[in-house]
Amino acid sequence: MRDEKNSIRDAIETIEPSDAAKERMLENIKRKAAEKEAIEQPKTEKILRMNRVMKRALPIAACLVLVVTMAFALPQLFASKTKRADSYDTEPMASAEKPNPWVTVKDSESLKENTGIAIDAPAAADEIAYSSLGDEIADVTFTVEGHEYTLRASKRIDDFSGLYGKTEKESTVVSVNGTADLEVFSDGDEIYLKITWSDGDTVYILTNTDGATEEAFLEVYNSFNP
Repeated sequence: MRDEKNSIRDAIETIEPSDAAKERMLENIKRKAAEKEAIEQPKTEKILRMNRVMKRALPIAACLVLVVTMAFALPQLFASKTKRADSYDTEPMASAEKPNPWVTVKDSESLKENTGIAIDAPAAADEIAYSSLGDEIADVTFTVEGHEYTLRASKRIDDFSGLYGKTEKESTVVSVNGTADLEVFSDGDEIYLKITWSDGDTVYILTNTDGATEEAFLEVYNSFNP
C-alpha cells in the first residue's frame, strides 16, 4: 500500500512542471501577450487617428457642401428675382411713361378737324369735354341730370367703347336714329349701359357707368338727331 502511494506521488511530481519550467511558460505567455499587443495597438491607434480625422473633416466637408450648394443656387435665385422684377416692375414703368394717346380738343369743330367726324353733346348737356384718339375715334363726355355719359364715333367696326363686363341683357331699340343694340353689363355691383348704332358710314356708341336708369339712358340716346 505504501509503495502504491509513493508511486502516485512520484507521478504527480512528474506531471507538475518544475520551477524553471513554470518560469519558461510564464515568459512564453508574456511574450505572446506582448506580441499580440504589438499587433493590436497599431490597429487601435489607426482607428483612433481615423476618428480624429473624421471629426476634423466632417465640419470641413459640411462647409464644402454648403459652398457648392450656394454656388448652384445663387445664380438661380438671382435669375428668379430678375425675372420677377422684369414681370412686375418694368412693365408698369413703361406703361407709366407711355404718353396718353387721347388728345383733348376745344370743341366739336376741332374734333371734326382731327377725325373727320362731327358729333356733339345734346342741347341739355352740361360739363362737356371733347377728345380724339388720333384720327380714328371722336369722343364727347357730358352730364345730363347729374349722370355722366360718353358718346364715341368712328369709322371702325369693332367695339371701341372701352366698356367691359358681364352681359346681363341685350335688346334691340328702334327710334328716329334707326335700329340700335342696347346692352346691359355688370361688374360686381356696378351696372353699365351701352347702345350702339350706325348711319351706314359711321358707328356711334353711347355709354353710362354711374348708375343712370335705362329710361334716362334711352332719353339721352333719343336726343341725338340723325
